[in-house]
Amino acid sequence: MNPVVEVSSLSKTYPLSKRRLKTFWNALLNKRSLQGFRALENISFSVFRGDVVGIIGLNGAGKTTLLQIISGTLLPSSGNVSKTGKLAAVLELGSGFDANFSGKENTRIYLSSLGVSKSDIEEKIQDIINFAEINEFADAPVRTYSSGMIARLAFSAAVSVDPEILILDEVFAVGDQAFSRKSFKKIKEFIQQGKTVFLCSHSVYHIQMVCNKTLYLKQGKLSFFGYTKDALVKYENDLEQNPKDLENKHELDSISKEKRNSVGFRKVTLMKNDIPLVDLDDQSRVFQSGIDTFNLEFYFEYDFQKEPPKLGVVIHDMNRRPITCAGSHFDKFVYKRPHNAEKAVKVSFPKINLLKGDYEIDVFLLCENGFLLLDHWTLSPHIRITQVSNEVGLFSIDHLWHDLNV
Repeated sequence: MNPVVEVSSLSKTYPLSKRRLKTFWNALLNKRSLQGFRALENISFSVFRGDVVGIIGLNGAGKTTLLQIISGTLLPSSGNVSKTGKLAAVLELGSGFDANFSGKENTRIYLSSLGVSKSDIEEKIQDIINFAEINEFADAPVRTYSSGMIARLAFSAAVSVDPEILILDEVFAVGDQAFSRKSFKKIKEFIQQGKTVFLCSHSVYHIQMVCNKTLYLKQGKLSFFGYTKDALVKYENDLEQNPKDLENKHELDSISKEKRNSVGFRKVTLMKNDIPLVDLDDQSRVFQSGIDTFNLEFYFEYDFQKEPPKLGVVIHDMNRRPITCAGSHFDKFVYKRPHNAEKAVKVSFPKINLLKGDYEIDVFLLCENGFLLLDHWTLSPHIRITQVSNEVGLFSIDHLWHDLNV
C-alpha cells in the first residue's frame, strides 16, 4: 500500500536576520535560508489511507507549521511532502480568508482554489452557509464575524468538497457546543468512509478517541510517531518530568474549561466502601485487592433541556498508561433527567481486581453521544491498592481450573 501523505526530511527555518534586502533577494531567487529560528527539523513519516493522525505538542512545538506545509500554504526550507488525493484544510482561525470580503465571497474563492467549477460552487454555497449557520451574515464582511462564525464557515467549506485528506488545526477550540456536535458527527462520517484525517488538538481525550496514530512534536523535532496510546504515554511522561511544561498544559486546559461555560463537574468524590477517602486516615485509605469496593460519585451541571451527558472513567498507572476504563455510554447506562441543572451519578467497582500499586483516576463529562468532551478532571489523591496473594501483573482476571483426569 502506498502512502497518501509522505513527509521526507522536512525542515522549516524562519530567518532572523535584520538584513531585509538579503531576505528579499533570497526569496526572489528561491534560495532557502538555513539560518535562523528552526521551527521544524528533519521530520519524516508516512500516512496511509484510513489513518486518523493526531498531532500533539505544546505551543511552539511546530504543529501548525507542519500542517501548513502539508496543506501547501507554506514552503519548507528543506525536504519535501508528497500527497495523493484531494486535500482540504482548516488551519489557523480565518487563515486564507480576506477580512474585507463577505462570507460568500471568501467561500467562492476557497472552493475555486481547490479546483471546484463555477457551477458546482453555486450549487454548494448555500449548503455551506446553512451548515455554518451564518445565513443572516453571509453577505457581511468577515471582519464583522465572531471567532466562532469564522471557524464554522472554514470547517463547512472544507468538508463540502469531500476531500480524501482532511486537515484540522484546533478548529474546535472556538465555537459553541451545538456546532461542535455537528462537526464531530461529520468527522466521524469521514473516518467511517476510510478518509485520511489529521487532527491537531490540545484535547488528549479527542486524540485518544478518534486517532489510530499520533505524531508528537517537541521543540520542532519528531519525538514520536506511532500508536496513539504509546504517543500519549510519552507525552504525559515528558510533561511530568518538566513542571514548566505541565503548568503550560494546565493553563491551556483551564482556558478550554472557561469556554465550556456552566457545563461541567462541580464535585467528584472518591470513596472506599461508601466512605469518602477524605474522611479516612492514610492507612485506612488503602484498598485491598479483591475485597474493597471503589466508588466514584459525580456531581455535575448541564443544560437539562438537552439530552443528558455521558460519564467516563479512566484508571492509569503512575506512568500515565491507561489500565482500564468505564463509560456510561459503553454500558448503556441511562439516568433520569433532573428537574434542575444539577445531577448526581455514582459508579462502583465492586471488589476491585487491580493488583498492588498506585493508580491515578481521570473522569470525563461527555456529550450525549459520548464523543464531544465537556469537562475533564484528573483526581487527587491517587488510590493505593495492596494484596494478600503473590499474583503478578496489573489486575486479576476471573478464571476457573478443571481437573481433566477425573
